Amino acid sequence: MKKIYEFLLWNNCGNNCTFCHQRNHERRINDKILTPQEQIESLQLCGEFLKTRFEKGNHILLCGGEIFGLKTEEVNTELSKLLDQILDHMQKDEIELLYLNTNLLYENTTVLFDFLSKVQEKELFGRLKFTTSYDIVGRFNDITEKLFYKNLKKITDTFEDIRIVVNTVLTKGACDVIVSDVFGANYLVQYCKDQNKKEFNIKNWMDYFRVDINAIPYIILNYENAPEAPTREEVFQTLLHIDKIIPGYLQRYSENIALKQEKLLYEYNKTTKDFDFCSSKMSECGHSVNFKQSFKNCNKCFPCEIQKLLKYTM
Repeated sequence: MKKIYEFLLWNNCGNNCTFCHQRNHERRINDKILTPQEQIESLQLCGEFLKTRFEKGNHILLCGGEIFGLKTEEVNTELSKLLDQILDHMQKDEIELLYLNTNLLYENTTVLFDFLSKVQEKELFGRLKFTTSYDIVGRFNDITEKLFYKNLKKITDTFEDIRIVVNTVLTKGACDVIVSDVFGANYLVQYCKDQNKKEFNIKNWMDYFRVDINAIPYIILNYENAPEAPTREEVFQTLLHIDKIIPGYLQRYSENIALKQEKLLYEYNKTTKDFDFCSSKMSECGHSVNFKQSFKNCNKCFPCEIQKLLKYTM
């Protein structure tokens, strides 16, 4: 199975999610926050890495923080250069898949739309794994949530062939709104009424925006201070509820979350001006040790437990 080279270009994240394990940890460490010039250095090093250290034929993932909500034209220019280079590598089959994550919480979408237009021109949407995120707890205020919706709808309206996966962290709050069929209802409830829909669920939200939903395990950093951590039973209830609405979801989800694919995570270090290798350790079952910190009431491996749930429902 092909590997994914994951590049954490910088940690300048502006999401401010209250449940995030990095909120009072990595993000508050000064040497993790990059200036615009240091961001340029990270982008340039990533381009050089792909030329000299990347094993051709594998996949890559780019993430920040946020890589598209940049403040300076100089950094935007360097980002565009890196993206152009990646598309060139993809056309030469030196990179198979590009995983790209963005939060869509920015007004200036020029760099993003320019890039997606090039992907469309080169007919590479089938090899772009585009993800964004919609988190129930702490992510949005009224202004930023509407901005997220506006940008998401604009993308799917503009690019017919794009496939977007929306990651949703399985906090207790997320589990509650999914099971209660009010996921995203504050935005779509009037639309559903206008369409004479008397009921609303997560599938309506997915259909409206033309996206898929991927439930992400909540990684608990401190068990003594994790009010949004769900129990194992709450996670099971949530996934079973989605599977009832979208038959086959649980099986696809179980296969994806349990995939034992090598992921090589690199984070730019502004002191050494190089990438640090920082992939997590693996458990005996073959999954990341972080997956043992996903349930409030037990430390069982998340993918392994989901596989058991699927087995019991078949």
